[in-house]
Amino acid sequence: AYSDRACSLLNEIKDDALRTIAEAYVYHRLASSELSCPNADPCKELEEINKRLEGLREEASNSRKFLDSHPGLEEYLRWRSVKKLEESLNEVIKDAHASALSGLGHCALDRGELNNAMKYYGRAAEVSRELGHWVNYLIGRRRAISVMVLRGEGLEKVVNELGKLWDETLQGMEPTAPYLEEAAFVLGGY
Repeated sequence: AYSDRACSLLNEIKDDALRTIAEAYVYHRLASSELSCPNADPCKELEEINKRLEGLREEASNSRKFLDSHPGLEEYLRWRSVKKLEESLNEVIKDAHASALSGLGHCALDRGELNNAMKYYGRAAEVSRELGHWVNYLIGRRRAISVMVLRGEGLEKVVNELGKLWDETLQGMEPTAPYLEEAAFVLGGY
């Protein structure tokens, strides 16, 4: 099963920064699928991962020094992208952070913590927007708006937010299948 294989692979990653980044994706997937690793609650793990990623974002501001301390991550970045290492480093950490925040949104929603769910989805959307990852931005915003419905916010407010999101969808239109699929969800919600 995915959870068993993914969890065992995490233990094989020696570089702590690279492991934190990988954990963000794995635990997000587990939280959204209601799966877990043996002896690990994905929601508790995501809380810790979120804190570590916030720290990594600060530490990575001096990218050369940071990468010298994390050769496994540097090797991964060289393999992953042709961009400058500093640029790729920032992008990878932010993207993992957006994934962890989205996973925390799933966890909060599952626990009925609607205010926290909305906050986490909103923060995930903003980080995705910073990266220019429009599809993930739209997904995060749409999820936050969906939580507004669950919170019992007025129909007018929800429709207004969906209208704003639809306008943003049209402005950032990309002719790609994932973007058009998410745009259809936004329009359907509107």
